[in-house]
Amino acid sequence: MAQALFETGGGYALVAESDLTGRYSAARLIHQQGVPTYRIGLWDERVESDGPLSTPWRALIVGDLPTVTQSTFTDDLAPASRVADTSWIRPGPALWTWLAGGKPAGQSLSMQKGYVDYAAQRGWPYVVVDAGWYFDPDQWDVTDPDWQKNSWIPQLVDYARERRVGIQVWIHHRDLDTAEEREQWLPTLERWG
Repeated sequence: MAQALFETGGGYALVAESDLTGRYSAARLIHQQGVPTYRIGLWDERVESDGPLSTPWRALIVGDLPTVTQSTFTDDLAPASRVADTSWIRPGPALWTWLAGGKPAGQSLSMQKGYVDYAAQRGWPYVVVDAGWYFDPDQWDVTDPDWQKNSWIPQLVDYARERRVGIQVWIHHRDLDTAEEREQWLPTLERWG
């Protein structure tokens, strides 16, 4: 579940998860139009376990805005990182184009360059290129069998690098389910930068 911040009238409430490992379903907020409440549901309809079961933490942080935004509660609930060397991790805000441009943005190098320029003008370190960049131009949500050859992502990476902006790409989880699929995708993306 992505974190969700609600203004409550007298303060704020942040709904979040911690210690997500993939062994148990993540949560999601469910809202029905016209109803002023939300409920929490699971992404997976059914969860099965043959032995001990550990679930993610679902957390609620309530208070004024500084209390909520400066809280380390969700970090404190998670186990320590298993990554010994984190020097390669460079956090920062990202311009994510999905809601800004939708399907046309995902298949347009010129639109993505515009997003890179926008991020660079604001000093933002990243642009996330969402769905569409590897799809068949004539069939939305169908992977182009020649995506590695036809993609404009290498051009965008070069363009963005000149402006000190990093490119992150979105890939549907179904395309990364197996080791073979990951071996097809990840080395290419690494080579592109």
